[in-house]
Amino acid sequence: MDPTEADARIQVAFNLFDTDGSGDLDATELADALATLGLQTAPEEAAVLLRRFATPNEDGSVPSTLSVTEFVRLVQELIAYQNAAPQADPLPTSASGAGLGEDGSE
Repeated sequence: MDPTEADARIQVAFNLFDTDGSGDLDATELADALATLGLQTAPEEAAVLLRRFATPNEDGSVPSTLSVTEFVRLVQELIAYQNAAPQADPLPTSASGAGLGEDGSE
């Protein structure tokens, strides 16, 4: 998927989950939107992300919502992080290097 197509999908998700039509996402709307994009996030985690990515107001306070631009940036960073994270070994091994059986025993 090219970046333009990805941004378009992100914006569609934003619009679908801006349930109050405010033009911004609150923590609950953010968690729902991220879940739609395959990024499972609890509302508490969404609130932390919101504080990190929201542009501070002129008085220095952090708004409790994200704009579409801030949401696109957040999702792009999350996707980049997911893509860069090492994949877990699908077949764990014991310390001796022998593979584990289907039931987890050696």
